[in-house]
Amino acid sequence: MSEVVFPLTGKQVIPLRDLDQEQVLQAFADSLLPLFDNMPSVKIRVCYDPHFDISPAQAFWRWREETIYVRPTYKRFVGWFEVFDLLKHELCHAYVARKGLSTLENAGHNEAWMQMAIKVQCDLKDVFLYYPATIKLHDRITRPHLLTTLFLIIYYFMVTKCGDFIDSFRTCKPR
Repeated sequence: MSEVVFPLTGKQVIPLRDLDQEQVLQAFADSLLPLFDNMPSVKIRVCYDPHFDISPAQAFWRWREETIYVRPTYKRFVGWFEVFDLLKHELCHAYVARKGLSTLENAGHNEAWMQMAIKVQCDLKDVFLYYPATIKLHDRITRPHLLTTLFLIIYYFMVTKCGDFIDSFRTCKPR
């Protein structure tokens, strides 16, 4: 008998032979909810959807239905680590939507989504591959000290080479 022990609780054990794919993914998603401030359960559907014809995504969050749709063939080709990562990714969309941090117009990989994805340690390489603009967003969130350091270097230059910082814009002349 094959069993699943969920990593966050370590207690739930479900015999896989008694569950279909949708029930297993639903149970996995529910086991991840402590990472998302114990938000209410998000419905998981494993079925074909026309969205899969136009997108390489293996799953997506449908805003109006508050449902995560998973491509039916997905689990056949990946391990459980990838499944957990996929669910965390989609649960981030659900979380920011339910918190009012995104709207239907900006429900993609915005700053609120990225902050949550970083918090729950999503693997972001596929997001970076398909949405290169998210790399700059990720760097801005995870490395704000680089901007601070750059600002301090510029400030130091202005003060030391041009005198008083306040007057530097009108008095500083190139040498």
